[in-house]
Amino acid sequence: EKAESPGCDTVLAKEFKDVCFNIFSKALKDNDRSVQMSALRGFSFLRMPEALSKILSFSNSFDEIDNDMESTIIDAVVSNVGLGRLPEILKNEIRRPGSKNIKIIVKALGEMRSEEAVPLLKELVDTVSKHELREVVSALKEIGSMDSVAVLFSLLKSSDGHTRSIAAKALSSIAGELAVSKLFETLTAEKYRDVMEIITDSLALIPSDTVKKGFYGLLSDEREELREMGSRGLGLIGDEEAASYLAEAVADRSPNVRKVAYRSIAKLGIPYTVDIIIKGLHDDDDDVKLSVLKALGGWSGYAIKAALMDSLREKNIWIRYHAVLLLSEFHGDDTEQAVVNMLTKDLAPVKAAAARTLQKIGSEKAIPDLKKLLDHPDPAVRDAVCNAIGTIKCLRSE
Repeated sequence: EKAESPGCDTVLAKEFKDVCFNIFSKALKDNDRSVQMSALRGFSFLRMPEALSKILSFSNSFDEIDNDMESTIIDAVVSNVGLGRLPEILKNEIRRPGSKNIKIIVKALGEMRSEEAVPLLKELVDTVSKHELREVVSALKEIGSMDSVAVLFSLLKSSDGHTRSIAAKALSSIAGELAVSKLFETLTAEKYRDVMEIITDSLALIPSDTVKKGFYGLLSDEREELREMGSRGLGLIGDEEAASYLAEAVADRSPNVRKVAYRSIAKLGIPYTVDIIIKGLHDDDDDVKLSVLKALGGWSGYAIKAALMDSLREKNIWIRYHAVLLLSEFHGDDTEQAVVNMLTKDLAPVKAAAARTLQKIGSEKAIPDLKKLLDHPDPAVRDAVCNAIGTIKCLRSE
């Protein structure tokens, strides 16, 4: 290790390396894990074809490798190969049918950022498992050459949705604006929702007006799913211009699109959009209302409070449930009394939510009504009530 350290002029003689090779080879057969890992570290300094062969043979003997051992083996492979050309033993092993070393070697190639490895990685695309393919894409991303970008572009046309999604994520990171056009093409042709969401999220990470305009264009697409993705992407970009586009999307004919648009606006947290948010709480579709409520954490102000109080009169129990929970952020006698009323008059899920809200605001006036529910048949209500009484009494004693 000292001989191989930067600034050291010592050159290890072949005879010395041969002796070390024999010592490390015996140590690799030891049953003690720490001895095995020390042997691997020793091999990493030898930079001998025979050492690389031993490392790969040792790795191939495992059915499963834990993270620490895997990391040590990868470091040994990377150190042994260095910055030179890829040794044939490495190429042959990755192509060998039944090799257990594919993941190890692929990760090592990524760490080496070897442009020579790109054709080798391209060969693996159609032969490895989905789990290994993720590592192939990661390696191509780490290499970051034009050739690796070209391979990633080709993966956008894969028949496997998982492959398309991980390629999109990699391209957004290393190709940036150069990938925008292809990613939008892939998005508009995509049929699986989860893949569409990953591609949309990847596009939103690229700082480009082209991306913003692309999402805006999707808002008028015939496909409902693409209009949703347009709203989702604009919400992720998160600036005031995006908010102006989303203000149009909340009028979409599809409740699914309105859900995403309202949720995106709510997450932006821009104060002047409060009137739009309140409009969402009065939408004709209950799912839209719920979507808005679930995104309102952190919002404040009289207008929001008044809208939440209105939501307590909704027919849908889950709208009332979420409204009660959100009122814990709004203190005041009117709020406290409204929540107490929900505790005494509403159904079990809302009673439990009301107890949690009263606990959070420390409502002493609610204790008599809370005590009446200590024997409630619903265990969730009993637990919430018991916790609320204990917390409020504790706060009072302080």
